[in-house]
Amino acid sequence: AFTSVSGSAQVCPSPTEACFSPSKEQLNGKGPGQINLITGLDLEWAPLYGKISLLAEGFAHFNLYLIAGPAALQYKAPKDGNAPGSESAWAVGGEAGLGMRFIFNRWMALRFELRDVIYREKTAGATETTGAAYQVRNQLFFDIGLSFFFPSSPTEG
Repeated sequence: AFTSVSGSAQVCPSPTEACFSPSKEQLNGKGPGQINLITGLDLEWAPLYGKISLLAEGFAHFNLYLIAGPAALQYKAPKDGNAPGSESAWAVGGEAGLGMRFIFNRWMALRFELRDVIYREKTAGATETTGAAYQVRNQLFFDIGLSFFFPSSPTEG
């Protein structure tokens, strides 16, 4: 994945100065959700399978699935005592999602997925004496990808 600053992010230094769009460096350690790595272990349940007729020429197979499981994230956390910059931190959370596959053949499918990762993140203003302040964060991800099934020619039975 590639990270970028949202077009809706604005920094307003004071009421008399004009607001501006910040760069990644200006948000380093200040902006939430600066994720470097996500790893998870998900269970998948596919309760719906169907076929769609393609102009009487054939059928497109699809399935709808739900996913859920634990996740671990590495993110850029603010330094203690409002020091500038950021430091690497880890968080444990969970993820849940909904997806759909359009199956081309026995070994490949096009996948659309919406996933929500929920975790606790260290917030700015924390100090070593008062302890870290944390907030629950949600990160929504929309994925489009290809799924490959192995073995490519499964045996029936």
